Amino acid sequence: MSHRIRREFVFKILDLFLKRIEMGDSSFGAIVNYYVLQSNKISIRT
Repeated sequence: MSHRIRREFVFKILDLFLKRIEMGDSSFGAIVNYYVLQSNKISIRT
C-alpha cells in the first residue's frame, strides 16, 4: 500500500517538474533528466 502511495507521489513531483519545464525553467529540466537516468539504471539492475 505504501509503495503505491510513494509511486503516485513521485508521479505528482514529475508532473510539477514537467510543468516548470514547459514554462522554460531549464534547471528543473536538468533535474528531471538526471532522475530519469537514475531510475533507468535502477530498472536495468533489478
